[in-house]
Amino acid sequence: MQKDKIVQEINSVSIGMESNTVYHIDNIQRTVIESTNDPNIIETVIDNGYIDIGINDTMKDLFVNLLGAIVFSVFGYLYTKHNQKKYRFVQKFIPKKREE
Repeated sequence: MQKDKIVQEINSVSIGMESNTVYHIDNIQRTVIESTNDPNIIETVIDNGYIDIGINDTMKDLFVNLLGAIVFSVFGYLYTKHNQKKYRFVQKFIPKKREE
């Protein structure tokens, strides 16, 4: 479900000659992608910026998943160590083996 979007600025450590140095590029006007289909070279031009492949969105999703896991773990701990009646709603999220 990665969605591409056009951005006008990027940060990269892969562009410059020095390793581990972040390079900031802003006001990107156009991106040219060259690919080959032997023997032809195909050129694709993207106006108004650079295509972001969605890795930033993935990192945000992972962070939200981490927060959800922490919250559920806290409630699971409270459910098992303390008053189970008080945290009864946690039972709805705990999978149980079906009896046949």
